[in-house]
Amino acid sequence: MVNWFGPESWGAPICASTPRCETPVGTLCGYCNKTIRVTDEGITTPLLDTNNAVSAIAFHLQCFVDSIRPRPQ
Repeated sequence: MVNWFGPESWGAPICASTPRCETPVGTLCGYCNKTIRVTDEGITTPLLDTNNAVSAIAFHLQCFVDSIRPRPQ
């Protein structure tokens, strides 16, 4: 399940339609590999590893947006 995290809602529809979770402080962002801090906002999504184990992966909000936005050519 997708969740969002942060000190408060940033006003996006995801903040109204999905559960809020604890900020995963100390984990690495799945896009930039920088540590998630207590003041960061973003999302967590399910992650299926090569052993078919399900866990969660966290992304800073801007990193997640950058990961799905087409890159300019």
